[in-house]
Amino acid sequence: MKGRNLWIAIAGVLVAVAVVVVLVVVSSGGDDGGGGDGEVTGAAEALALVQGVPQSGDRLGAPDAKVVIQEFADLQCPACKTASTDLLPEIVEKLVKPGDAALVFRPLAFLGPDSVGGALASAAAAEQDRVWPFVEILYANQGAENSGWLDDDLIERAAAAVPGIDVAAFNEFRNGTDATAVVESAQREADRAQVRSTPTFVITGPRGTKTVVGAVSFSEIQQAVDAVK
Repeated sequence: MKGRNLWIAIAGVLVAVAVVVVLVVVSSGGDDGGGGDGEVTGAAEALALVQGVPQSGDRLGAPDAKVVIQEFADLQCPACKTASTDLLPEIVEKLVKPGDAALVFRPLAFLGPDSVGGALASAAAAEQDRVWPFVEILYANQGAENSGWLDDDLIERAAAAVPGIDVAAFNEFRNGTDATAVVESAQREADRAQVRSTPTFVITGPRGTKTVVGAVSFSEIQQAVDAVK
């Protein structure tokens, strides 16, 4: 998914508007998915994927893992959803759970103002050490680009579906300047790594860095990990 101009400037407007909006507090709790009123699709699968795996900030995996896989992604990007469905489970099962690598989520906003809202929300989930199940739920509920699917209602229901997320604190953080700073930092990292499309995986280890672009096969990720570990 080729990147267009980052819409981060819009985030400032979103923050300004948010401070005059009454936050809707959704009670926290898990669900089995299914997309009914108050429910979201894919919650059970997202929670099962990360069960038992250490989560800290935007990182999934052992804190001492020698290889780090940074995923630069836009939550509206269809190719990112494909990677979420077809690639991420193998990465988690074969690399993260054994302790060979850790995953880091870098939220980008290539595709429009809805992407900004999603990126800010992912920053808020990372603040509570729950970003990976949260973004997996949003991918499971992904609609067409800039169709309005990534709205406050879905974002709050996805947050409420992840045990451990305080939704009131989550809303406060995503509507504040700290969340904007996280997204701006991710964009700077993307610029340094010359990320031009999503998803892009930047894989770093003791023997250097490899970059893998797109919703590729697991074998390509494994080869990159082997090259740098």
